[in-house]
Amino acid sequence: MVFMSHHIKHLSVMQYLFGIINSLEPHFPNVQNSCCRIIITQTLAGMKKLCGFTGTHQKHMLKEEDLLTLLDRFNSQDLDNLCFISIIFYSFHTLL
Repeated sequence: MVFMSHHIKHLSVMQYLFGIINSLEPHFPNVQNSCCRIIITQTLAGMKKLCGFTGTHQKHMLKEEDLLTLLDRFNSQDLDNLCFISIIFYSFHTLL
């Protein structure tokens, strides 16, 4: 697992592991229990940390100050800009 994690994505390593387990399960019925052992789960968690995976990254939340900045920056004479700003304002207030 450690070798593979250095060469491919850590999520792919987990998929490979589950694929190996599925192919071995007819011959070794208790292979599922081996996957849940603490050394396997901690090795996978350690490789995630080593590769820099910190979880899902979220975008900056849109605030009302950002909307006011958009109003100041865009030219209100252009129809495309007006449509863009109206879509953003409409979406912002609808999702609230």
